[in-house]
Amino acid sequence: MPRSLAARCALPLACVGLLAFASAAGGEDAPERVLDPDSPTAKALGELLAVDPRYARDGTVDLDYRFRRPEELADFAYEGFDDVDRGRKGKRRKKRAGKGRTLHLIAGSQRQGLCLHRLPLKGSYEVEVTARVRRMSTRATLVFVCGKAGVRWGSQLVRRSGGGWKPIAGEPSRKAFEGHAQQTFRIRVRGPEVVVFHQGREVVRSDALDGKTSGRVGFFLQDVDLLVERLKIRGTVDPKGL
Repeated sequence: MPRSLAARCALPLACVGLLAFASAAGGEDAPERVLDPDSPTAKALGELLAVDPRYARDGTVDLDYRFRRPEELADFAYEGFDDVDRGRKGKRRKKRAGKGRTLHLIAGSQRQGLCLHRLPLKGSYEVEVTARVRRMSTRATLVFVCGKAGVRWGSQLVRRSGGGWKPIAGEPSRKAFEGHAQQTFRIRVRGPEVVVFHQGREVVRSDALDGKTSGRVGFFLQDVDLLVERLKIRGTVDPKGL
């Protein structure tokens, strides 16, 4: 990571305070984000990422991955996967350039796959995932990672514990992923509170993960074949983690 990126991020991010907290949370009373594309931080992030960072004056980014270009895969780090590619959503889709693409992650029963976005987040942020599972075994694991915490199967809040995950709140249910249907989950981190929504409906909430949610977001898989069709990340970048 170039020294200049962290240095250029430090000043504007240090000044945002409560404004960044409210904006990243996306509440009804949140102030409107004023984009700042010409700032040094925005330009540095633009050089680092394959998608438009949509950097705002409150120090937040608004990233939207549709995986239509192969360059978008380079914004993530991968380890332990059997295969990673930019697959198509379905065989029947027309082969139009840049259309119908997904992030395709495959981890077998003997491997643990970890895919993390390269920008670490802090404070309040939101992650929205639209995905479907093509294959999973009875021993499969799928966690949407949020720093040292995460959401198992979109319904149970967990935290890292050794090489596994310790349950914090909610019950893990794979029912949403049965039948290979597309599912959308939104994870809202607001200070110590984490709230998870499935198809717009709240499914679990807890404030027991304070201090565990800062860091990189992504996916943890074991014995799962996952297609990520869209990933949206909104929040404040932590320059100390760059």
